[in-house]
Amino acid sequence: MPNDVSERNGPVHISGSIGVSTGGTTDSALNGLASQITWANQIRTQINLSFDRLITSVEAGVNRYKGLEPSEISALLAMIEEHRAKVLGVQEAQYYLDNWQDPVDRVQRLIHSDERWKNIVESRAVRNPRPDTLVPLRYMGFDDAAGTRIFKFGRLPATATTVVYTVSASVDLFRKHKISFQDGPAMCSAIVASGEVESHQLTDEDCIAFLSLKASKVDRTTQKRKPAIPPAS
Repeated sequence: MPNDVSERNGPVHISGSIGVSTGGTTDSALNGLASQITWANQIRTQINLSFDRLITSVEAGVNRYKGLEPSEISALLAMIEEHRAKVLGVQEAQYYLDNWQDPVDRVQRLIHSDERWKNIVESRAVRNPRPDTLVPLRYMGFDDAAGTRIFKFGRLPATATTVVYTVSASVDLFRKHKISFQDGPAMCSAIVASGEVESHQLTDEDCIAFLSLKASKVDRTTQKRKPAIPPAS
């Protein structure tokens, strides 16, 4: 009897007859142990659903698939179906057990590693270039000239075409408003950042505004550090 053969010789290697539907067709049977085939077909069902969800995202133009041209969408959908047919066309049950335990992540990695998808991404980037994020201005030192300190600012890395912003500050202004020379870079960088004029002559108004802002920061810091008043006994 077949059961006696199975018990004497161990599990029987068979061809399964269960398949999953892909694109209106049914895959051929799987090869492997009955338990492997059952498990593999469960995985294949999840693979199929993952491809379906990916197609829905592409057609809706969401997430990574925003801004694609109709021709790119068509090419991408065809590519996805090509990968689906190739994956689900494998007949060895063990293949799914070894390689497809996380179908969602694996499907995305499979598609996004395809050179055709990378070419689509590059074409989209050319059509819709992202605005370059400006590098913050950096303090680049100062020069002294006839009672004037010239503070210099620019963006790194410095090149021959780097714009150098300067703020010329009279030493007498520092003394008049009792501003420390160590505060010079902070005061002047704020002036440059607010308007990004290439050159500026420090004024009384600039000094007064800086001192007012500095005082307000000190007040806020003091309030934060003020100890709580203990409750009355």
